[in-house]
Amino acid sequence: MKLGIKVGLKNNSYQDLISAAPDFCEVWFHVNKIADYNNLFSQIKQLKIGAGLHFWGNTSNNTLVNLAYPNKQNLSESIELVKQTINVASKHNCLYVNMHPGSSVLSNVNFERDVIDFKPFGKQISLQLLQETFYNSVHKLANYADNLGIKLIIESVPKYSYSVNSLGQLDRNVYVDFGDLPIDIIKTVLNIDNVYFANDFGHTLANQENLARSQLLENLWSVSKKLLTKTKLLHVSYIIPPYNGTDYHGSLLFDEFTSDLAIPNKSEMIKLLSLYKKNDIYALVEPVSDHVGNFQMLKSLLS
Repeated sequence: MKLGIKVGLKNNSYQDLISAAPDFCEVWFHVNKIADYNNLFSQIKQLKIGAGLHFWGNTSNNTLVNLAYPNKQNLSESIELVKQTINVASKHNCLYVNMHPGSSVLSNVNFERDVIDFKPFGKQISLQLLQETFYNSVHKLANYADNLGIKLIIESVPKYSYSVNSLGQLDRNVYVDFGDLPIDIIKTVLNIDNVYFANDFGHTLANQENLARSQLLENLWSVSKKLLTKTKLLHVSYIIPPYNGTDYHGSLLFDEFTSDLAIPNKSEMIKLLSLYKKNDIYALVEPVSDHVGNFQMLKSLLS
């Protein structure tokens, strides 16, 4: 297993890379700002660290990229933006492009705010239509990526996205249903050559809502085992109450991680990670802060 940290267009990313000395890093990559990443890519190359890209982007009318929604203009632009990201990945000898699958409604997004807020709009589309569109989109992109030597990875997502409360803060009790694609639909594209699964543990847990702790943990184990051979990337995360279908970006250094509030907690996480030890796989934590400390804790859990 190769261990990494998350980096992006932040002042501390370079120092984090030096301090952690990871096997690789995953770049939070906004495709609409390609030129802004030149310095970061130069730093990554200088340190001789591998890199993967976590794709984000919006189309010309500020709509979030969506590979599943059958709107001709949005779908065409979405596919083109992912291709541009694959081109960047190839240019900089990256390992993979990781992305979210899409949803049954479109959503406006403003990446320029301190707190990124998504606002759904438009007609909700049936899962049957979404599945067909999603499969066709992924098939095209997988072939394109394969020709450039880049792995295409699809990440599990939570059932709901939490939103901004009246104080302008992200609040897990204020959430929106975008109809994000469930894992059962993500599974349907994993038979395509050069398509792999990113198991974000918190997202996989939050793919369902209002279940008992034991049921949620059992579901995480079940998905992890069934998709083990197709899993190429781990986002090592957990959730805490409310178990309402929203994810949570906590820290492996928080006291809650050692308690039964967390799913999985520290002892359960060690057991879960043991599934992947012999696999050719990339793993990182996505905390709000202290990426280096979380990297070191992840390394400790695996030892």
